Amino acid sequence: MPRLFSLIQFYFVLGLTHWEILVSLSNIDGIIISLSTFHRHLKSLFRRKAHSDLLDVAVFLQDQLSQYGMLHGYKMMYLKCIQAGFC
Repeated sequence: MPRLFSLIQFYFVLGLTHWEILVSLSNIDGIIISLSTFHRHLKSLFRRKAHSDLLDVAVFLQDQLSQYGMLHGYKMMYLKCIQAGFC
């Protein structure tokens, strides 16, 4: 099952919700697992522990929105924040 954990980890890092990960595993990868098995694999994963300075994040988002960022959805903006090191 190392492949299963690596797929869950991949979707988790992309920022998908738990249900989106389960649906992706089922529809894209053809892997159907129970909710309890899924939660067992999630025990070693966490979203984030350190918090970024709110003012730094606000300035970054304002800068992104003044450029082409206003055309992106919230998930794309979240990924940009991750790439900038805020998460």
